[in-house]
Amino acid sequence: MIKLHHVLLAGALLGLSTVSAQAGFTGSLGVSGSSVTQSPGDLNTSTVFNAVDNLVLSPGTLDFATVPILTSFGATTIDLNVANGFGFSLTNDQWGTFTATDGSIFNNDRPSTLTLAVTGTYVGGSANLGVNTTFAALITFTQVHGPSGPGVLLQQISIDVPAVPEPSSVALGAIGLVSLGLVALRKRRSAN
Repeated sequence: MIKLHHVLLAGALLGLSTVSAQAGFTGSLGVSGSSVTQSPGDLNTSTVFNAVDNLVLSPGTLDFATVPILTSFGATTIDLNVANGFGFSLTNDQWGTFTATDGSIFNNDRPSTLTLAVTGTYVGGSANLGVNTTFAALITFTQVHGPSGPGVLLQQISIDVPAVPEPSSVALGAIGLVSLGLVALRKRRSAN
């Protein structure tokens, strides 16, 4: 008969052998849309937003700190009628691609502000910043009103890639759980 602690130890070793060797990857990046348009009408009724380009206008943090100011992530179309992340995607061959898979309206203070919350997948580019991982972003549209009605539409995108645990942290956690299981098993046996 195989003892329970042998099964637990084998399971822990198998779990440790499948842990990725990739270190944690994290950071944030701010991107601003240029020549942003909306349809139909103004921000109060619009469902589709287009930006001719999306540029990094402030330094990124942590792993994104190396992305230069004025880096282009290309044009975007955001459609509130698209279920999976509003069709949002940002791409730069060197720095990577952000593709939304889910989204919701975070703040609807129209006619002046509309904020969308999206989550999705980040895939690193040729600069090899990171691996396939998840990201969260807030996309804020602000309508600047002039004396004759709606004026410029601003688009701000704040992207955050949360930290991925280091493999050593995952390994220590697994060892700790196995140890607790073995201690509980011994106490249970000694109580019988």
